[in-house]
Formats: sequence, structure tokens, C-alpha cells
Amino acid sequence: MSELRKVSLLLLGILICTSPAMAQSGSRVGSGLIRRRILQQQGLTRAWWSQAVMNYRRDKLQHLTNDDKNVYAQSSNGILTTFDAESGRKKWATRIGRADAPGMPASSNDTHVFVWSAATLFMLDKESGKIVEQFDLPGQPSTSARADEEQIYIGFLDGSLYAFDIETGMVNWRYQTSKRILVPALPHSHTVLFASTNGILYSVDALTRDTVFQFESDSQITAPMAVFEDLVLLASEDYKLYALNINNGSQGWRSPFLSGERIKQAPVVIKNDVYLVPEHRGLYCLSAKTGDEHWYVEGIEKLLSLSPRRVYAVDRLNRLVILNRDTGAKVGGVPLGPATVHMTNDFTDRIYVATSSGTIVCLRETPRDLPHFHKNPEEQPLMPQFAPANAQAAAPATGDAPAADADANAAP
Repeated sequence: MSELRKVSLLLLGILICTSPAMAQSGSRVGSGLIRRRILQQQGLTRAWWSQAVMNYRRDKLQHLTNDDKNVYAQSSNGILTTFDAESGRKKWATRIGRADAPGMPASSNDTHVFVWSAATLFMLDKESGKIVEQFDLPGQPSTSARADEEQIYIGFLDGSLYAFDIETGMVNWRYQTSKRILVPALPHSHTVLFASTNGILYSVDALTRDTVFQFESDSQITAPMAVFEDLVLLASEDYKLYALNINNGSQGWRSPFLSGERIKQAPVVIKNDVYLVPEHRGLYCLSAKTGDEHWYVEGIEKLLSLSPRRVYAVDRLNRLVILNRDTGAKVGGVPLGPATVHMTNDFTDRIYVATSSGTIVCLRETPRDLPHFHKNPEEQPLMPQFAPANAQAAAPATGDAPAADADANAAP
């Protein structure tokens, strides 16, 4: 056999051996990117995109969450990858527990990230990803962890809510209900609120466990709660959204809002409005002060984000739907393709979607280089000031993405 033929066969063998991995990587990483031209037609651009740390052969993106600083991507293989929410810089990636163990979405306070795997609670440093502590849990948890600066609260399948000391992991107290707890607890001031599938909302003193009030709905409660001023917004599967005084449980609206379908998603409060997505129904915009309906759009599956003038949601066909914030009128839409993992961002106006293989994409409105903060407005970046006479000439040009962003190397 000639030397040339030997070399050719060797190269062919290498290609056969490596091409599946190459094809897999090429078809997964970055495959969730929406083309710039389509986005530009709707006044949008990619702020950044990145890839979560995952095993491409067997892993899937299981949870996508955020806070005011970070975006957290959790894989089914137990790896938690954290990105800077605005720049997309990958901060750290850490394995939590054993592979394929059951878990819930990560949560955080000002300094730490909390996530459990199987029956172990992990507390990680928010900036480095280092596991600071890990605590054995007394049973099988059924909700994400929620924490204030002193305690961590977790609901369990046996109907218990436990409060763990954030420094030692010791149990400070346990409150027993008659049914499972599927709703993450809501720490608020000196109290903590939680609900079980028996349809009862409980408010207890965060330190002493003493009951502050109880409220009973007509069906089980499986949607997370929200807060507006001195009201707690409680969605129930009896088709109603209740507004209760967070201090004593009295009715805050004239009557509950009746949605016509079961409510399993958390109500979202932005400024003076409440956004509600009942099951198989659509998107309602309500007054947070009175519960009166402003507008309704059918076919919406999930709220994604809001800007000062627009509402961004996803419909049943996995399309990004763009709505007028004042009227609810549809003003545009973008197919999301393989980006089937969605997240509600009520911190800023950024839109986050992802593929099941871990490609995270952040979208923003083209002129909005700086984020608009709904929560923590003190974090709103200050806009540069220009002299009025020369404002047009001095204003910076708006681009499709920051020059140093990953978008610069993305496919067109």
C-alpha cells in the first residue's frame, strides 16, 4: 500500500472517530441564536450569549433563574453555571451534589446562593461559587430555599416548613401543616409567609414561629407569591388572585380577581401593575392597587420581561410576543426556535431565553445599552450628560452589541 493511501485512510479514520462529537458540538453550542436581521426588524439585538457548562451527550438545562446581579443555569447533571446578568461573563461553575439527583431552582440573598440536591442544602459564595457550607436536611424538600440575612426557609413533602440558621445550619424551628408545601416561602420584614396544598396561607413570626394570621382559599395553592407595597398577592387554583394585607391578612382589594382558569404561575409585580398568566388562558395586566383589569391578551404562556414601553412574553408556539405596555396591543413577534427554556425577569428589562443544551441568550432593545431596573432602582446606571446645543453630535452611536461581547463572534 502506498504511503499516500495510508495517510488518506488514517485521516479518514480520524474524521470518522471525531465527527460525531464535532457535529454534536456544532449543532448545540450557539444553535439557539436568533439572527440579527430578525431581531433588528423588531428593534431588538443580542446583548450577549454564552454556554452553560454541561455534558452534551446526556445533559439538559433544567432550571434558569436570576437575581439583580447574576443568571443561574442548572443542568440535570448537577452543575450550576453563573453568568453576570448584564455582560454575560461566565463567573463560575460548580457541581452541586451527585449527578442526576433531584433538586430545585437556585435562589440567593445579598451574599450567598442556596440550592439543594437530594437531601443536602448547599450554600455557595455568590461571587466565587465556592461551597461555604452544606447541611443535611431532615427529610425530602419540596420547594426552593428562600433566605433572609439570618435564616433559610424550605418546605417539605410532609407539610413542614423548616427555618435553618444561616450560620450553623441548625434547625431554629419547624411549622407543621396538614398537606405538602409546594410554594417557596416568602420572607418579609419580621415575618415569613408560606402556603400548602390544603389551600391555607400561613404567616408566622420569623424568629418565634408564632402565628400572625392564616387565610384559607377554596383550592390548593401551588403558585409562588408576590408583594406590592403592604399587600401579598396570592394565586390559587380556585381561579382567583387574592390581595391580602401582609400584616394582618385582611382583604386589600374589594374582591379577588377571577381569572377563569387555575393559576400556577407567580403573579409578577412591576411598578403599579400585576401581570398574571392563568393556565391555558393568556396574559392579564391588572392594577396592583385595586385589582381592576387593564387589558388581556390570549395565547400567552409566560411573561418574560418588560421595558418602559413594551411587554415581552412567549406564546404557545414558542414565539417571542411583543406587546404595547399601556394597551396590550401586539406590536411584533420573533420565533424563538430551539430556545425553549424561558425565564421571567422582573429585575430589569433584559430578556433571557435558552436552549435545552445550555446556550443562554440575552436580548435587549437596540437603543438600551444600559439596563432599566424595575427593582432596586438605586442600581440604575447614570446616563452621561451632553450639552443641549451639541446633543445630537455628541450622543454615542447605538450598535448591535458591545464590541467586546460574545455576539461579535456569533453567526450573522
